Amino acid sequence: MGHLTEDCFEDILWGGGAIPEHVDWCVRCRARLQEKYALAHLMRRTFSSVHADPGLAGRILAQLVAVRSRTAVTTG
Repeated sequence: MGHLTEDCFEDILWGGGAIPEHVDWCVRCRARLQEKYALAHLMRRTFSSVHADPGLAGRILAQLVAVRSRTAVTTG
């Protein structure tokens, strides 16, 4: 297995993916994952008091999903 992809890191961070055994022995991927966990923690802490109305949050999420889907089709 090669190094983890950005999609794999996102799956792990969003709770949808297990951490591959590769991370146990790959210093590079383990360091990148730790950086991403730290950044996610910082973002949650920084924006924990910001609350959008449910409609706005849903529209933003829909746009993010749409962009990710288009990117996956274009690059896949």
